[in-house]
Amino acid sequence: MQLSGRLVAAGRFIAGCLSALTTGFLVTGLLFGVPYLTLTPLLDDFSLAALDPPNNRTLILLDRDDKPFARRGGCVAEPVKYAEIPKHFVDALVSMEDRRFFMHPGIDPIGLLRAAQANRAAGHIVQGGSTLTQQLIKNAYLSSERTFERKEKEAWMALALELRLSKEEIFERYVSSAYFGEGCFGLRAAAKRYFNTPVSKLTVPQSAYLVALLKSPTGLRQDPEKAKERANLVMEAMVETHALGIKERDKLKPVLPEIASTSSDGGYYADWVASTIRLPKDGSYAPVRVHTTFDPKLQKLAEHAVDSVLSKQGESRKASQAAMVVMRTDGRVLAMVGGTNYDESQFNRAVQAARQPGSSFKLFVYLAGLRAGLTPESTLVDQPIKIGNYEPKNFGHRFRGPVSMRQAFASSINTVAVQISEAVGRKPVIDAARDLGVTAKLQATPSIALGVYEVPLLEMTSAYAAAASGAYPVKRGALPASARRMTISFRPKAPANGGWSSRTSSGSFCAPTSPAAPVMAPGSRSQRTARPAPARIIAMPGSSALPAIWSSASGSAMTTFRR
Repeated sequence: MQLSGRLVAAGRFIAGCLSALTTGFLVTGLLFGVPYLTLTPLLDDFSLAALDPPNNRTLILLDRDDKPFARRGGCVAEPVKYAEIPKHFVDALVSMEDRRFFMHPGIDPIGLLRAAQANRAAGHIVQGGSTLTQQLIKNAYLSSERTFERKEKEAWMALALELRLSKEEIFERYVSSAYFGEGCFGLRAAAKRYFNTPVSKLTVPQSAYLVALLKSPTGLRQDPEKAKERANLVMEAMVETHALGIKERDKLKPVLPEIASTSSDGGYYADWVASTIRLPKDGSYAPVRVHTTFDPKLQKLAEHAVDSVLSKQGESRKASQAAMVVMRTDGRVLAMVGGTNYDESQFNRAVQAARQPGSSFKLFVYLAGLRAGLTPESTLVDQPIKIGNYEPKNFGHRFRGPVSMRQAFASSINTVAVQISEAVGRKPVIDAARDLGVTAKLQATPSIALGVYEVPLLEMTSAYAAAASGAYPVKRGALPASARRMTISFRPKAPANGGWSSRTSSGSFCAPTSPAAPVMAPGSRSQRTARPAPARIIAMPGSSALPAIWSSASGSAMTTFRR
């Protein structure tokens, strides 16, 4: 700062202190309330970098056709310079928030006296009497607690800041870091977000609206009528300070931004993807664009499927929510439904919730059996069994006697699954689940074979994607997948058309029959890259807790949630 500027700032400081002394408030509230020496480090050493606007960059997610479908992260932009701010915006903010901003030294003795009287009458802090400088200090350095000690620190630091920066610099830092709602920090970001205009092109009504938001950004954004009332008050304040003529004011009407409502389609998907991305911290305010595998058409179909299942079966199953994941066999997620209404609840049941997978967990039991040397034609006996106090039952409470492993899997026979788990060992079953991507907590108990331990839907879907493609682990995600995976290359003593090509009368399971699909049988794992084959699974063994549907192009699984 030039010498003349420092002299002007020093003059403001001295004049302000003299004025404050005449009121007696600063003498009692500041000079004696908190010793000057205890605040000296705050006055001398605080960093101006803290005054910079937040740099929470905007994340723009693009679908598989490179079209934006969601925004996440902050709404930020480059800090504004005082020279590009319209005079009417400066007038609007000063008239409404701090009418003596360009005259006081950082604290306003008149405003402080008025606030002190109100606070004394109430017996606690009800008014702050804060200047724009004090608000900037509070937002950057202090907590928002309403205590006398915090107010005293705020006042001293405001005085110090006015000696270090010009009024114009303080003003531009204030408006560049202020919160305007909708996740937007700073005037430039707010002007772009609400009115799609540069700061220099803001009109008087637009400026009044933005200043009005500073009072309660979230509340006023949700109540357009109150926002209009507040914007009217801003323009009335401009008239009172002679920044706006009465006739001109009468011609102006409050404006509301026309922001296209963000579609909730893909909201759960967008939240999930955003949680997996670390935005670069390179000082840039430019938005980050990320390409995903999101398919809007499949998303619509998935949402329709969820609604259809709940409308037909929700009441009978006492389910009020459902979730679905649509995944390619290489783990790329194409669509995701985390609940029935994203606007009402952003809790993602496809990712954040875990439920008992039931019979769909038998995939890992049979995989462990194949690894141990069983084949699809191995004979097992469906009969009553008891392991300690554990006595599994079949659906319908009937037993079929000798059955092949293929038949047991296709019919989802509980007793056979438990026998296989006990024969090969519970740990190998857990190992099979881990290999196929299940990270949920599993315990080596007899009931593990029947899927009693809760697993997120996303993990179960990726496990079946691995089985469909013949390679693991499937790296689930929405970004390009790694090509290096292990192949499932078990060679059975089975018919040439594929070891698991079996169909029951209920059609509960159909295995790969395409030459491109893998054959699962006993053997060893080879370490080579495998190209995922299209899944041919129509449906996987399931229970009422986790029904799952698969398409020929990609796998998708759905789970319902009880009331």
